[in-house]
Formats: sequence, structure tokens, C-alpha cells
Amino acid sequence: MDYSNFFSKRTNLVTASFIRNILKAAKEPGVISFAGGLPNPQTFPTEELQDILAEVGKDKAAYQYDTTEGYAPLRKSVVEYMSKLGINADINNVLITTGSQQALFETALLFLNRGDRAIVEEPTFIGGIGPFKLFGFESPNSDNIEGIAMDDKGLLVDELESRLMILKNKKWQMPKFVYTIPTFQNPTGITMCEKRRKKLLDLAHEYDFLIIEDDPYGRISYEENVPKPIKSFDEEGRVVYLGTFSKIFAPGYRVAWVIAPTEIVAQMAKLKQNIDLHTETFGQMVIQRYMELGLLEKHIQEIIPFYQEKRDIMLKSMDAHFDKGYSNWVKPKGGLFTWITVQGVDTLALADLAVKKYRVAFVPGPAFYLHPDVGGDGMRINFSYPSNEQIEEGVIRLANAIEEERKKAFEETPTMI
Repeated sequence: MDYSNFFSKRTNLVTASFIRNILKAAKEPGVISFAGGLPNPQTFPTEELQDILAEVGKDKAAYQYDTTEGYAPLRKSVVEYMSKLGINADINNVLITTGSQQALFETALLFLNRGDRAIVEEPTFIGGIGPFKLFGFESPNSDNIEGIAMDDKGLLVDELESRLMILKNKKWQMPKFVYTIPTFQNPTGITMCEKRRKKLLDLAHEYDFLIIEDDPYGRISYEENVPKPIKSFDEEGRVVYLGTFSKIFAPGYRVAWVIAPTEIVAQMAKLKQNIDLHTETFGQMVIQRYMELGLLEKHIQEIIPFYQEKRDIMLKSMDAHFDKGYSNWVKPKGGLFTWITVQGVDTLALADLAVKKYRVAFVPGPAFYLHPDVGGDGMRINFSYPSNEQIEEGVIRLANAIEEERKKAFEETPTMI
């Protein structure tokens, strides 16, 4: 039976996640995967949770419906947690969501009509691209959602300002929001400097748009003096902050949060009532008790050196085996990723070769751009999930795959006479 006539038109605006597809290949025997953004299972606090799970399991409230906004004690704990990062809020500014992906989906649903303008830094998180296309694009080739490039200090806010000036002078539609992952960005690992964070806020005020600040990795910092969240500088209520327990606790619980002005939280709660009613109660209660006992902060301090060692092994291996004449990479100050750029290589073709012949997987650059004809010389590499030995071996395999793909590309290039 042909079901195409039953599907809505918006289903044509999104494609299957490249990461999900490549993760299938990465699960094949013998493949070393740098593809997923998976926390390492060794960091999951299974031992510390045993007593908490038993305690919560005896509470019948854990098996009952709860409020859409979230379990009130957890929301209070989130307020206290965020205050340590300089973000002042109260419980009415907090919405608990079923993972940050739900928050991104609701953000797109709440703010974007077909054809509305929005801006993202590029490359950017695949999970943001999907919802923004779904609700903002009028066709698969729409250009109303735009990308602004980055350098080693984050989003090019001067380039953003120039674009905003053009839009204003031509009296074109201004963006509803700018989406950014300013701290240890996914996919690049880059951190936006404080000066640019403050200027982005100034531009939001001057040109009247919101900022969606996605911050899954900000606490996984390997160096001191990491800039405070953009939300901590927000005195006007222009920043919608997204946080999650997935990377600092465990992703299987699917518990995250939004901090935003009360009017935005109220609207998102209404949308959530029509999506899943509320985030599962049991997990919220477990995490709240974990935070109440002071275990979350202790856990974060334990996983930082664990991941830092992996980052250092990755960078050292790349220094040893990659040719710096045509490749360069980000040295992230935190988070779970680095970004490699290789001149003269199509990373889509490289990804296929790397998995099939060299048994190593990564995500090619075009997956992180609004339009798939951009970013072909880049790739995202994850170092949190593989073992230390796999990191070293995987880098060697990847270096060999790059050499072969570059040689093939050179041989296929016509000689100019």
C-alpha cells in the first residue's frame, strides 16, 4: 500500500538523522566508533543510585501523574543548581522536559511559523536543525533559517551584526531567535568568548530577537575560567536556556530543563500537555534526591578527569598521526567532541571508506549544516565513548583512511594543461 498521500507535507522537510544511520554501522563487530555523542557507561552512577532507587521505589507518588511543569522539588533543585552558574530564576521560570530534544522541538513549535526567519551558528547540532526545518521551512530548499559561521572564539557576532543591518535596511523580516551552543559546542568543541556572548545579547536587544542557549556540556570543563552562560548576563528576559542531565548524570533518564521568562514557560507547558503530558515522575524524583544529597556535584567532579584523559589521548594521537599540512582540529577546553577539517577530502565519501575498509566511524561535516552541500571537508569526532586503547587505534585507522581518500581524490582530479 502507498501511504505517501497520507503523510503531511512537513514530513518532506526533514530527513533521517545521519548520525542514527551511521551508528547502526558503528555497532558492527570490530568497528571503533567516534560517531555518537554518547557518555561513557563507566561514568553512570549505578552504585550510588541503589539506595535512592529503593527509597523512591517505595514512594507511590513516583508511579503517579505529576504536573506538566515538572516535579516541584526537582524544579527547586534546578534553581539552586543554576544559581551557582550566575543564573537567577525561581521555580516559575523552570520547565522540566523529556530530554533537551523535546525542549528544542517545543522551541521550534512555539516560535516558528512557516517562513519565519531564524539564525543558527554553523556547523550546529543536528537536533536543532531538524525541528527548525520542520516548523520554519516552507520547502526543502528554504533559506529563511540561516547559518552564521564560527571561528575559534565562537559565533562570528560581527558577521551576524552585518546580516542584521542588511535585513533592517531592506526592511526584511528580522529573526525570531538565534540558536547557539556557546560552551564546548556540538559538533566543534569551540567555546564562545565572553565578549561575544555579551555582544550577542546587545544585538538581541537592538534588533529585538531571542537567544536560544543550548548548554548540555558546560559543566564538563577541563580548564578554568570558562565563560559564564549567556543567560547569566540576561537582564531583559531574552535568553531561553536549555540544560540537561544526559551528559552529567545519565541519558537514559531523559530528564532536562528549560529556564525562561514565565510567559514562555507557560506557553511551553501548554504545548507539552499536548505532547507527553509530563516528563516521567520516577526519574525526576530519583534525580532530585541525588541532587539533594549533594551527589550530582560530586559526580561531575569525578567525570571531568575521566573525560579529560580521553581528550588528551585523542589530541596526542592526532598530533602523532595526522598530517598538519592539510588537516587541522579544535583542541576543546571541555565537552565530548573535537572537529577536524581536512583539505581536499569529501568527508561523506571518507565516512563510507572509513567504516567499510578501516572499521572506524565518525560523522561527516554536512550533517551539521542546514543544507547538505556545505561542510564537506569537516568531521565530528567523539572521544567520550571509546576506550583509551580504541581512541589510539581509531585515530591510526582514521589517518590511514584520510590518506587513501586524499590520494584517490588527487588521482581523480584532471591535470590542467
